Formats: sequence, C-alpha cells, structure tokens
Amino acid sequence: MQYRQAEECLEKEPQDIPAYQLTLAALKKTLGKYSEAEAIYLALIEKEPTADLYLKLGEVRQSLGQYKKAEEALYRAEELYKEKDEFKGLERLYR
Repeated sequence: MQYRQAEECLEKEPQDIPAYQLTLAALKKTLGKYSEAEAIYLALIEKEPTADLYLKLGEVRQSLGQYKKAEEALYRAEELYKEKDEFKGLERLYR
C-alpha cells in the first residue's frame, strides 16, 4: 500500500485511538508533513505525556528547523527516560 493511501485510511479511523494517531503521525513525518505530525504528537502528549512522544516531537521540530523547541522537547524526553530508568530510551535519544 502506498504511503498516501495509508494516510487516507488512517485519517478515517477514530481520532481517540492513540495507536492510530501515533502511526498517522509517523506516516506524516515520512511524507514530510512535519507540521501535521507535530500537531498529532502535541495532542497525544496532552493526553499522556511520555518520553517517546517527546522524542518524536523533538525530531519533527528539528525537521521543521525549530531548533530551540526541538531542544526543549528532547530535554523533556531525557528527563522522562531518566525518571523511569529507561536506558534504551536514552540510547535512542543520544544517537
């Protein structure tokens, strides 16, 4: 299935299912729709902030050239990874 077709299918799914939204955000990032991906990550963070979401938000903001905002999101990801002793997450952060 093409990325754009997958995007269309996911956009038809219920907006209250985080797994669908997470996949849609990743797909939009792949398609270069960084602002749309950013909006989805922010909505997901509002519901349940996690280190992984902040990491993804930081990556998208970096792609948008929003380096200060990207740095803030990545620092927040680092804090959350450290709080939960998630060293694999920290490894992803520092790659």
